[in-house]
This record gives sequence, structure tokens and C-alpha cells, in this order.
Amino acid sequence: MGAMNVGMNFPVHPILKKVKELNFDAIFTVALKDVNTQSHYVSASDNYYNPMSSAYGYYGNFGSYYGTPGVVIGLGSGYGTSNPGYTVEKKTFYLENNLYETSTQYLLLSIQTKAVDPESIYKASQEFTAKLIELIEDERKIKK
Repeated sequence: MGAMNVGMNFPVHPILKKVKELNFDAIFTVALKDVNTQSHYVSASDNYYNPMSSAYGYYGNFGSYYGTPGVVIGLGSGYGTSNPGYTVEKKTFYLENNLYETSTQYLLLSIQTKAVDPESIYKASQEFTAKLIELIEDERKIKK
């Protein structure tokens, strides 16, 4: 049957009927409870290459550096870089996940989770579901 996006106030009876027809043992629901977006500013920075600061080779002092063949002295010769400031945004998705037994409709498991800056919410949900199924199967093995 796969995933269904039913939204709020969807009548439960058609879902239960279909789940029972398909002989499913459980119903797993995921609800997006909140999305938190945080922004922060990263200041501009300047990075400049300074050959005079090194204690190695001809970079040890101005005289040895200036006397090296092929070195051109000049201001603004392209050794520096400037990075403008920028804003970084971080999104956190808060999810509620419930597992119900089909026959009784009892809540078997409830988990609150969060996903921080997932590359893809679809991919993150697939990975989460696979991990959850693995944990449930491990739990079943322990109880047997």
C-alpha cells in the first residue's frame, strides 16, 4: 500500500478498512509537528598570503625574498582574498511517529524525533523508516 498523505480530519474508517483488507499487523503514522528555522550571519573575512611571516627558505626576511629571481614586489598583487559575509540557515523538522496495532488500534510505540538540515526530507524519512523497522524487528527477536 505504501505511504499516504491524508492530512488532518481525514476519516479513519476507509484507512482501517483497507489496512484490514490487506492483513497488515500495524499502522505507522508520521506527523510533522513543527519546523524551526534559525539564521545566523557569518562575518566577512580577509585572508592574505604573507611570505614575510615564514621562517623557511627565502621567505625568512625581506632581503632574501626580494633577492629571489622571479619574485615581483608590488602592492595588491592578487595574493589576498576577501570573503563577503553571508547568512546561514538551519532548518529543524520535528516529527511525531506512532505505531498502532491494527486489530485493537492500541498505541504500541510513540517516538518524537527531529531531522536537522536533511539534504532531502524524503531521503531522511526513508532512512529513518528503515532504521525504525530494523529496531522493531530486533525488539521482536528479543521478546521471542
